[in-house]
Amino acid sequence: MKNKLYILKDVLDTLQHFGLYGKPKKLIVLIDMNQVTMAELKVLKESYQHAGAIDILYVLEHSNSYQLNIMIPARHNRTTLVRRSAESSIEQLFPDRLSNLSGQPYKVACIENRPLTYRDASSGRIIGIDVDFIDIIAKHQRTVALFKHTPDPIKLFKSWYDVEFDMATYRMPHGGLAYPFTPLYFPNQFRWCLAVPKTYDRVIHDQVIWPYQPSLWAMLLSLAAFLIVYRLFLRQPIRQQYPGVFPAIDTPLQMLRMLLLFLMTEYYTAKLTAILGLSEVPIYPRTLAEFSSSPIPLLASHLSGYQYLLDNPQVHAKTIEWNFSAQYDPTGLALLQLCDLFPFTVGDTTQIMGKRLSHHHYHLIDEPISTSICISPFRKTSPRLVRFQQYVTRLNEAGIWNQLVSKWMLKDGRVSVLHGADERTSFRSSILELFHFVPVYVIGGYLYTSALIIFILEHLVYRLQQRF
Repeated sequence: MKNKLYILKDVLDTLQHFGLYGKPKKLIVLIDMNQVTMAELKVLKESYQHAGAIDILYVLEHSNSYQLNIMIPARHNRTTLVRRSAESSIEQLFPDRLSNLSGQPYKVACIENRPLTYRDASSGRIIGIDVDFIDIIAKHQRTVALFKHTPDPIKLFKSWYDVEFDMATYRMPHGGLAYPFTPLYFPNQFRWCLAVPKTYDRVIHDQVIWPYQPSLWAMLLSLAAFLIVYRLFLRQPIRQQYPGVFPAIDTPLQMLRMLLLFLMTEYYTAKLTAILGLSEVPIYPRTLAEFSSSPIPLLASHLSGYQYLLDNPQVHAKTIEWNFSAQYDPTGLALLQLCDLFPFTVGDTTQIMGKRLSHHHYHLIDEPISTSICISPFRKTSPRLVRFQQYVTRLNEAGIWNQLVSKWMLKDGRVSVLHGADERTSFRSSILELFHFVPVYVIGGYLYTSALIIFILEHLVYRLQQRF
């Protein structure tokens, strides 16, 4: 009898020679039972199962009986062979085993990578976007996924015989190298965006004119001037010289005045009330073009790896090479962050710099400056990858991935990072403070001053009328 390891190596070399690793190809293995013992046949079956040959058919030849026995692995126990006849259909000889894994689990390695995968502090369970996404695929294949949390990424698939995990949710950039695994492509990729610190300019008086655009202000002032001129200089002459036409002219003008006064006053009051608390106006850049012309410096590492910096000398000139042994003040520096995970990664990034800040302190310019394909490791000897990747693609096209991202990242319309410090910061930022009400008193002062001026003018007009 041949050595067990020798048989396994022979199977692995055969599959590698024909490029069948991790591919659900149909294999037909012809075995001369006059030269192979039953013990060797058992080792051969186990070797093909270990190597991931899932659609396999064994043809056992017995020269003394001049017959061929066609055997296939049983659906629920792949080491047990089931007899088939030569008249069996293709579906009977090669059933779709990947649509029903019969409870054979996916063994998945994961790390703390919010919101993709992380350990829930209260229950200890592994939760996240990847967990829900893989669970959906596992249910489609009538199986389950078993997740194992590791503090740091571990080296997977160190040898052909390593079957502890089927896959991992780690993300790594695709470098085009030879990997000891087969790449799996999840829907999200590495997109790098600029996060700029939020800065504001104090505003006290400008809120008065914000409700209307300059063109609307010009129209309203023109109408008001016309109505004043009409009432002071035109109304009385028209009444005296054209008494029959006067009602047809005066009535529509009075109705227009009352209608505009009602509508414009109500709208102006509503808009002014809504913006009175805006005592600070954001002045930080919103686009890459605005950032290029702004004085905000950029902190980044490996500058030569970003084509955006090489193509924009103005931005490259104000970029600071990150010295990881030094401390920085993140309140005045722009940072490079992953666009999709920005609310979850900016806190750790600023903590490394020396002062932890939440995503509330930054504005993400949603214009990626760099995009790279990221991959996740999948066991090379597993035939499940092709079908799993098909499920990933179809579910992503159906919008399931975006739905899960919204579920885990958005809560009540706000980004939910599930960090106590960030939650407290968000709560404090929503509380109104004294300086928010400064514009209210300023506008009130304007109104009282206007009322005083009108009161004085009325007295002056009354005294002039009494004198003349």
